[in-house]
Amino acid sequence: MKYTFNNSEKFKRLIPLLAAFLGVIIGIISFYLVPSIIPTDNVVVAIVLGGASGLSATGVNQLLKQLTKTKE
Repeated sequence: MKYTFNNSEKFKRLIPLLAAFLGVIIGIISFYLVPSIIPTDNVVVAIVLGGASGLSATGVNQLLKQLTKTKE
C-alpha cells in the first residue's frame, strides 16, 4: 500500500492506525464467523484483541526493519 500512495509521508503516519482498524474489523468478523479462534465471550474483548494484533504486527515489522538496517 505504501507504493500505491507514492511513498507519501502522510500515508506512512497512518499505517499503524490502518493496521489497528483492520485488526478490529478482522476481530469482529472472527468473533462471529470462527468463534474458536478468539477465546472470549464478549465482542468488545474481540475488538481489543483485533486492534492489539494489528498494532503488534506493525511493531514487529518496524522492529525487524530497525534490527536489519545497515549503517552507511
